Amino acid sequence: MQKGIREVLANEEISLTELFGLFYQKRRIIYISVVIVLILGIVKSCTSPEEYESVAIKLSEADETKKGLGGLGNLAGLAGVNLSSMSGGNTTTSFSPEMYPKLLSSKPFLVDLINQEFYFSKLNETMSLRDYYLQERPADIISKTFEFVRGIPYLIVSLFERKEATSATQPQEDGLETDRFLHISPLDGYVINQIENKIKIDIEGRLIELTVKMPEPLIAAEFNTIVFDKILEYVTSYKIEKQKQSLSFIYESTDEAEANFKKAQISLASFRDSNQGIISQRARTKEEQLEAEFNLSFQLYSTLKQELENSKIELKRETPVFTSFQDAIVPNSTANTTLLKIILFSLVGGFFLGIFLIVIVITRDFLKS
Repeated sequence: MQKGIREVLANEEISLTELFGLFYQKRRIIYISVVIVLILGIVKSCTSPEEYESVAIKLSEADETKKGLGGLGNLAGLAGVNLSSMSGGNTTTSFSPEMYPKLLSSKPFLVDLINQEFYFSKLNETMSLRDYYLQERPADIISKTFEFVRGIPYLIVSLFERKEATSATQPQEDGLETDRFLHISPLDGYVINQIENKIKIDIEGRLIELTVKMPEPLIAAEFNTIVFDKILEYVTSYKIEKQKQSLSFIYESTDEAEANFKKAQISLASFRDSNQGIISQRARTKEEQLEAEFNLSFQLYSTLKQELENSKIELKRETPVFTSFQDAIVPNSTANTTLLKIILFSLVGGFFLGIFLIVIVITRDFLKS
């Protein structure tokens, strides 16, 4: 005989058998939830666009540090020149691989990627990723429906704000430099989010694994290579910029050392000209002091000139950032979840959803009774 909800839950000790009986009475909820989730899973699987996954693995170089100034630093210190603070000391000049995920999620980096053009064999047309995602909007029907419903309020608002948005893009008359800022339209923002979700990078020690998903296998491999090239380009630019800063510091130090050297040279020559034939301990001491200053300034100037030339050579030298461990491979099969897995996940998900709904129903009926 079936007992009511209050009769089962009102007891001080709840019998598991009676509790399971309550769930069994509501078993139809589980059946319905399993069927609904299963249908949604199958629809999502059948309408999801094909995606191909390409993986590439690179070996990053160990972080390089600036060579210590050594004797040059000590020599510069005696002359009153602080080269450590000017050149950044022994700090690293490389862009740490741990920062690559942040780089891949940065908007300027992604804006450059969405403008890359590829040949889409299914469309028999060459277009940019931006145009492809705006034209095709690849997504399953459930995601498209949700996106459409969610975008209705923004569509209505945009119709009323179109004039204001147009006037806001006009050049400012107060002298503000709007070119300094990055302007991203809502459409570009949509494409950027799509591309960002297609890129994944994992850092394990010196190994860097880049995974990308694209609608076609060849495009996936090409896009993987382009992303790594863009990372290399950014890191190299960062490194060269650091070297340019160091080079400018050395330029300034060399000019200052040259001026001090010429000043010491003139002072020594003037003293010797004005003290010819004079033999005194004071004059000899003064001359030795001027000679020491002259030698020190000459050594510093000569060393800085050599360091300047070395820095110029280093600036022109091409330093590789990655060593190929596994190049991007053209995938042979899609990366989509198989229909069998979708069915299994849907059955399990629908069952637990049904249990959760039964708990809510039982709690509601108990509070009402």
